[in-house]
Amino acid sequence: MSSFFSLDNPVMRLLTKLFDVMFLSILWFVFSIPVISIGASTTAMYYTAVKVIRRDRGYIFQEFWKSFKLNFVQATIAWLAIGTASALFYYNVKFAFTLEGKMGTLMTIVYVSMGVAVLGCGAYIFPVLSRFTMKFGHLVKTSILLFFKHFPKSIVLALIVAVAAFLLYLSQMTVFFVPASAALLFSLVMEPILKLYTPKADNEEEKKDEWYLE
Repeated sequence: MSSFFSLDNPVMRLLTKLFDVMFLSILWFVFSIPVISIGASTTAMYYTAVKVIRRDRGYIFQEFWKSFKLNFVQATIAWLAIGTASALFYYNVKFAFTLEGKMGTLMTIVYVSMGVAVLGCGAYIFPVLSRFTMKFGHLVKTSILLFFKHFPKSIVLALIVAVAAFLLYLSQMTVFFVPASAALLFSLVMEPILKLYTPKADNEEEKKDEWYLE
């Protein structure tokens, strides 16, 4: 019986991971309640999902809070910029639909394309921010370049976000497991991309903490 409750038991490990997913999802929801903090909360959730749940490093709340505080300013600016741009393109597309002829078609294509670029940037910007330290302008530029350079994977990432958003829309109860589950699934596609641009540490002491390269 004692072996069943051992943390090395596969069943207990699975239950622990499920609890971590639920706890992280709740943290994301609670810290996103002010709405303005959704960017920082999403950045922290991705960071924690990879480091703690996938790599077994650290503890859920400590790592989440660490990333949330560290990236709050840039993540909030990014979230406000993406939200504002998305709303602008949405209303512009609605306006373009009301126009007739080639002009309406051309404007629709232009606005939809720009909107896709904005959402593509959003798909990369928070994971990139969770991993790298850079100025905001460079962060945005890097995210857009990654979106187009890895376009097939970017489509997969967009689908993961869309499905997660749809499930959250269908039922509020899904907030207990969908956010962190989506972050984990998202990381399976995102991490190989981030590793391509992550330099290895120069000294042995720093190499001990290279959990993101495992």
